[in-house]
Amino acid sequence: MLVINLLTDLAPSLAIAMREPTGTTSARLLEEGPHSSLSSALTHEVLHHGAATATGASPAWVAARLTGTARRAGTVSVAAVVGTHLVQTLTTGGTDHNVLVAGLGSAAVLAAII
Repeated sequence: MLVINLLTDLAPSLAIAMREPTGTTSARLLEEGPHSSLSSALTHEVLHHGAATATGASPAWVAARLTGTARRAGTVSVAAVVGTHLVQTLTTGGTDHNVLVAGLGSAAVLAAII
């Protein structure tokens, strides 16, 4: 679990959080206040990302378990969870240089671990 958090939350999430907002200005976001981004919008994003991760990782684990050992299925499922998170991060971050570097760096670390 720590590896998943390290690869998906440390650099990639920080890169997303630190990038300039797109489609709006910082002043407009300050005027809106926290309720517009921390209420139903946040709940929707969390549910969307959770569903996308489950959709990517569950079939990967089932396929790996049917064709190999439980240990192999565990490795495949960790790679699938991290992979789906990184794809979502890269999709959210667009062409932001820091997001691309963080996402690709995390993917390289995952590949080295596996």
